Amino acid sequence: MSKNIIIEIDSKYREHLDLLKDIFPSNDSWEITSDSEIVWALIESFMAFIQEQAQAHEHDSCWNWWCSHSH
Repeated sequence: MSKNIIIEIDSKYREHLDLLKDIFPSNDSWEITSDSEIVWALIESFMAFIQEQAQAHEHDSCWNWWCSHSH
């Protein structure tokens, strides 16, 4: 099984992708120049967002009446 993923992006997204490369912060302060780097950065950012939301949901659920009385 290959560890690489090939993604084809429709040309109508070219302008958006180029804009994201210009404004998206990279983790190591290096400039994002390639399509693959921005796709990687977007996936990493999205996964961090999902994890943050899951943690917030777990925290919020511990404050409801049932959870606080079930310990």
